[in-house]
Amino acid sequence: MVQRPRKRDSGRGVWAGSEESGFSLVEVVVAVFIFAVLCTGALYTVVSVLQVSRDSRARHVAANLAAQEIDLARDATDLRLLTDIDRAEVRVGSDSYQVSRRAQWVSSSGADDPCGAGDGTLQYKRVNIEVRWSGMGDGTAPVRADTLIAPQSRAADADHGTILVSVRAASGAGSSGVTVTAQPASTPAGATSTVSAVTDAQGCAFLDRVVPGNYVVTAARAGFLDSAGSASPTQTTRVGAATSTSVAFEYDRAATFTVAYAPGVAGAVYLPGNLHTTFVAASGQPTVISPTATTGTTSRTRLQQMFPATSGYVVLAGRYTAPTSGGSAGCLSVDPAAWPTVGQGPGALVGIRPAPAAASPGGGVTANVPMGVLTLSALPAGGRLTATSATPPQGSGDPGCAQITSYSFGELTAPATIALPYGTWNLTSTAGTISPGSLTLLSGGVITPTPSATITLDPRAVTP
Repeated sequence: MVQRPRKRDSGRGVWAGSEESGFSLVEVVVAVFIFAVLCTGALYTVVSVLQVSRDSRARHVAANLAAQEIDLARDATDLRLLTDIDRAEVRVGSDSYQVSRRAQWVSSSGADDPCGAGDGTLQYKRVNIEVRWSGMGDGTAPVRADTLIAPQSRAADADHGTILVSVRAASGAGSSGVTVTAQPASTPAGATSTVSAVTDAQGCAFLDRVVPGNYVVTAARAGFLDSAGSASPTQTTRVGAATSTSVAFEYDRAATFTVAYAPGVAGAVYLPGNLHTTFVAASGQPTVISPTATTGTTSRTRLQQMFPATSGYVVLAGRYTAPTSGGSAGCLSVDPAAWPTVGQGPGALVGIRPAPAAASPGGGVTANVPMGVLTLSALPAGGRLTATSATPPQGSGDPGCAQITSYSFGELTAPATIALPYGTWNLTSTAGTISPGSLTLLSGGVITPTPSATITLDPRAVTP
């Protein structure tokens, strides 16, 4: 407590003014707190004014940058060279700005695509500009500007046509640096010349002044594959005078799949040398890989280059073929998911496909491929072992395979462990009969006592 000084009364020898007076400590603290609140409010107001002023100045600069980018786009002499661009850092004073430009052709058919989709004449190009800056406040919208630019001349003149080529990577983005070539088809119908171009940053290539006729268009780049596994995919198109036609490819850097067969089986396991391997994508036709080797091998790992589908592939041992609406039964035995479920709940027998394996463009991944495995304790000496697909026994659950397939293991010495795709097989040897009693299944299935040693390799497992 603050006290006033007291005066001494010389007559009585005592201090005068002994009463307590002034500000208490609580009053001082309250006064300081009120002062701090007032200062904070004033400071917040000043900061808000400065922030608004800075945002207003930054937005004004961003608007000028957007207008400048629009002017640059309108000055383009060749609209085919006007593509997407991102200017990562444009310094103006102490601020950093990011300018993004997106450009898309719009054709007479109304299609909207970076490379000009569909047939018809390209009408104009739509350009969208967006500018952002460092320190943008929450909820602050970037500055945008848009324009439409018409070509100064027709892409296709009265006597020639144009081929618009779009090359897309697995992600759907444009694939740049791909060489696109158009050559007269086997039935040229007037086509006379060969023209080529390289795709730009949007994956677009424009083959102009093309003599009307039939052309085969090819995409090529080292280390690239299309979704069908082709290194040089082709398409045939018809080019007309004064019009444009479009061709689209899905083409990307190949991924490496390390295929591991019969995982989890200890010891040496022989595989057929001519074993098919099927890559089933989430969409599209299955891709069947047919090796050129004919003799068996104990190597259970093989490398395969594939298109890097974003959804990945289910990899199956054997030649899988889906049924068709035309009545073809296909080949379903090799697919565990095609085998019918027996029972319900815990204890049911269920066939489950292996998990999909996906790799990025230029990357790699391991794909485990389960197979049926059995051991032969006795074999005729000097004979070559062959497995041939057979009719499934009644009640086996095998969905069957309409294609007759034979796999060769070459000469084996017993005891030997072999792996085969799921399904029903007849085992034969060129040196004599194989006894069913010499066979032991290491995976699910049954052995039918027939002269050709028939086995059914069942992928289904008991659910927990």
